[in-house]
Amino acid sequence: MSGNKTSTSTGAALPALVVSLLGLCWGVQAQESVARKVEPWWLNGAPEARAARRLQSLHPEQWSPQEAERRVLHLAPTMGEFQGYGKLRLLDLFATAALVHLVDDPARFRQSLYATYEVLEPLNLLLRSSSGSGFWSFDNVTAACPTVFYSGEAWDVRERGVFQVNVPFTTWQSYTGAPLTPGVHRLADHGLFQMYDPQANKWVGACNAGQGKYPPLGLATTPALVRSTLFTVADLTDYRLEIKRVATDWARGGYVGVELTLTDGQGQVLDLPGGEVEATVSSKTGSHEASRLSLDPVVVYERQGLDARYKFVARAPQEFFDFDRLEINASVWVRAAEGLLREEHLSKTLNRSDLAPTTLAAFENRERRKDARDEAGKLRESRALTVHENFVKWWETPEKARQTVAAAQQMGMNILHVYVYQHGLSYAPSKLRGTVWGDAPPPVDTFALLIDEARAAGISVQPMVCTASGAMGDDEKGWAAPQMLKLHPDWALVNPQGKHRNIADMHSAEFRAAFIAYLADLARRYEIDGVSLDFIRCIEQCVCKRCQREYRAKTGGDLVKDAAKPPFPVRYVEWQEGAVAEMVKGVREALNGVRPGLKLSTWGHDPPADRLSSIQGRRPDVWLNNGWIDWFAIGTYGDDPQQALAYWREIARTVNHPECVWPLFATYLGAQYRTEANANESVPITLTVTGDKIHGGVFARRPQVLVPMYKAFRDICKSNGFGLFDLCYVTQETARDTGEVLFPEAAGPW
Repeated sequence: MSGNKTSTSTGAALPALVVSLLGLCWGVQAQESVARKVEPWWLNGAPEARAARRLQSLHPEQWSPQEAERRVLHLAPTMGEFQGYGKLRLLDLFATAALVHLVDDPARFRQSLYATYEVLEPLNLLLRSSSGSGFWSFDNVTAACPTVFYSGEAWDVRERGVFQVNVPFTTWQSYTGAPLTPGVHRLADHGLFQMYDPQANKWVGACNAGQGKYPPLGLATTPALVRSTLFTVADLTDYRLEIKRVATDWARGGYVGVELTLTDGQGQVLDLPGGEVEATVSSKTGSHEASRLSLDPVVVYERQGLDARYKFVARAPQEFFDFDRLEINASVWVRAAEGLLREEHLSKTLNRSDLAPTTLAAFENRERRKDARDEAGKLRESRALTVHENFVKWWETPEKARQTVAAAQQMGMNILHVYVYQHGLSYAPSKLRGTVWGDAPPPVDTFALLIDEARAAGISVQPMVCTASGAMGDDEKGWAAPQMLKLHPDWALVNPQGKHRNIADMHSAEFRAAFIAYLADLARRYEIDGVSLDFIRCIEQCVCKRCQREYRAKTGGDLVKDAAKPPFPVRYVEWQEGAVAEMVKGVREALNGVRPGLKLSTWGHDPPADRLSSIQGRRPDVWLNNGWIDWFAIGTYGDDPQQALAYWREIARTVNHPECVWPLFATYLGAQYRTEANANESVPITLTVTGDKIHGGVFARRPQVLVPMYKAFRDICKSNGFGLFDLCYVTQETARDTGEVLFPEAAGPW
């Protein structure tokens, strides 16, 4: 279909339509005329009319407990005098248009969501996604960046019952999202609501979805809601819709696949996952042998997981007949350049002779990848295990060091990131830093012992160092030696309130030089295989007098003014990034000077779209592209592969070697995210595998839950590097299962 040839009228109300029903009975013609009044497009195409039709197909009584729980929003007031919690369930949520015209002015963007919700436990308030903090966040799957929308609707939760509300997008630009760009947008998150007094219509506080014991609303993990809120933004001054491709294996219980595409006014080709696609499969022996299928949009990744597309797929029924004919029907609600909402239809019919069979795995681009192996056939796949020294006290005794290595070996891991520097103290003997043992050396060098044990087990040791955070100076916390900032208070960060923080200032050249010297000395004295840098960022803003002088000299700007609030000037962002880059580059050069070939990695990356709102100065994409680091890990801490891949793509697109962006899976599940529905996905934990105490409110995640994540990154992204955080959240049971279920095949570092 084209933009100037639509399938629905845009004129005045349609006249009565006369339909003739003709029947033949042994040569006698029977005829019946029926007059029907057809609703004009602006009535049957209105969100209210569409919502009514959609509700007819909803069957909440058939939802699984997990689905019912995911749709419940617990309203936890953070201010005001409210007793208890409110609770509502989203019955339906859909985008009013599947295809929307791109405009430059946010005020002219005509898109909205339409919600039907049931108030289960009322509260005397109105909810709004406004005031600059409540928002709807969408991932632009095409461009791999998030876009934040604000809206001005009111959700009435004062009485029990079922209600409907239109959610118009009023603007899209914020400090936490990118401006609107062409592409497919997928619902990623919903920020907290604002609370309003229903009588005075005055703001009375924030209403946090998921505060306390309740989990946040799982919109991004509720498939039915996500499917209905997908929409495509493009230049619709002229456009063409097309059923680009149809695929099937022509098998009973097989599948039907469809590619539905748009070619916009700029010639860009985009997917239309917000459309509705149906397939009728039938046999050649008679039209009565037929089944109708509703196809769902699925994300299909191409070119090492960087290019994401949407295709429609449905499983063919296990019928008694072999189907030989496919009829595809698609409809798309379009809000084009003139701002009118209309529905467009497409269809295509194919016979078995027209179409060669294709496997579902091939259509979805998810064939099992070819593993990287050495000459002997052993799998090459890096599996890095982080070991936090606070809770797995590997450094205390030789036995605990051995237990740490044994646990890593049982789990199938081949890289140990044991924290060797934290809180401004070294957990390995050192003359350049205070140590946890004070002036007297430990009876046994447990770090050297751990390295020997790990080498014997085929495990690489690349210690983790907490670069800037936790360098406490005001309170020694009972340690045997003064911590770094106690000895060097001039290295401490001074925040905008004038307080000396227990954080090292990355802009201090003296601190950087001393820290680099410590790492070089560590690499010289121990047979480590590399170093991993944690908290390699500014963490907070420093506005001390030295920083103010340096900033004015380098940029000509006023540091206090430029650091006041986001979005920050580019010169300030680059100044922060420059200080951290000096540290990373310095460490790289120092390690090369001691023993060329040592690995250097870092942990974490800020979303690229947030650059001008970030004070961190953390740019591992730049460090990797410059060759200063070998890889960096990002925290993909949930268990939803689609969400994790979307986050990975956003960051991996910024580097020359996306295979060097490693996903880091969480071995824990926080108490606030544990519900009856997912209780079997985790186990209680009170002691670590070394017998040390762990802080409360944390559960060990069962490795079985992470298998889909592992397979997605392995096969779609072609990843050869993975991380687990952290050993302190692993029990004897989950350690065993990690090696048997998640990583059943032994591997050497890639």
